Amino acid sequence: MGRPINKRFFGSSTTEGDIRVRFRATGNGIEYDGYILKQKGSKKFLVSAGNAAVTSICTLAAKVNGSLAVGDMTIRARLDSTTVGYVSKIEGRTCVLVNTSGTTIGSGPWSFASSLTDGFIQLEESQGMAATAIRGNATIVSGNVDL
Repeated sequence: MGRPINKRFFGSSTTEGDIRVRFRATGNGIEYDGYILKQKGSKKFLVSAGNAAVTSICTLAAKVNGSLAVGDMTIRARLDSTTVGYVSKIEGRTCVLVNTSGTTIGSGPWSFASSLTDGFIQLEESQGMAATAIRGNATIVSGNVDL
């Protein structure tokens, strides 16, 4: 698996600094915004929508919202060039970014910083969800612009 992601980036319903994911749960087939609970590999994760009844082991995919298959998940990210893509592999502090065709558009270190000149790939942070999004058991009131 390479270097695992530090557990401090794994979610809870009240913390900032955890990686936002979008996933289609096994069982009910509904897409959820959520966060990572545990890393199973560089492309596979146990994810949650903040409700113990809505957890799933999912694999990274490069698909737009609404087109995820059961067991798929996405992590959206942005390059310094403002190009938005999907993480195809993530470990430690590096990731690979692809477009929906699966073509690599960037790779390197990641962070949550919004700088467009730092050389880092910016991941979406689950506390950065848009207003009215559900984050755990709480509804986001103000929110931030999503990637």
